[in-house]
Amino acid sequence: MFTCVREVLAQVTRGELECNCPVPCSMTKYSTSVSYAGWPNKLTEEHISTAYGIDPAYMAENGVVFSVYYEELNYQKIRQLKAMDGGQLASNIGGMMGLFIGASVLSLLEVWEYLWQRVKGLLRRSRRPPVDDDKSAAYDLEKGTAFNNTAFNK
Repeated sequence: MFTCVREVLAQVTRGELECNCPVPCSMTKYSTSVSYAGWPNKLTEEHISTAYGIDPAYMAENGVVFSVYYEELNYQKIRQLKAMDGGQLASNIGGMMGLFIGASVLSLLEVWEYLWQRVKGLLRRSRRPPVDDDKSAAYDLEKGTAFNNTAFNK
């Protein structure tokens, strides 16, 4: 069994097998550790040798204390969720399109308004009567009539 697992693991590591596996629904993991110490200690030696009549050297050679315990008492629940579903994706795309189209239409309207203002200004200038640049023309305030000083310069 281990040779089969090792071969498959080696193939996955080399990239020969694709692993598109989702996160497992549940997983149980037990970590193991081994530790040892000299046994029995002096107090245990005295107690066992007097209570059971066993030689302490025999206990040191053949005795074992075996403890099983949980190293960590943690429970983790891992769930895999989609970042967004089809409806959210369509909504986001539609929102972006609306934003960009709205900005484009607004920009076109701004350009149109600028050009329209320029055309209106040109039309106003063409309708104005020509201005007489003769500096000698004056206006008689008392009579309310305009007269030309060029007649007096003769």
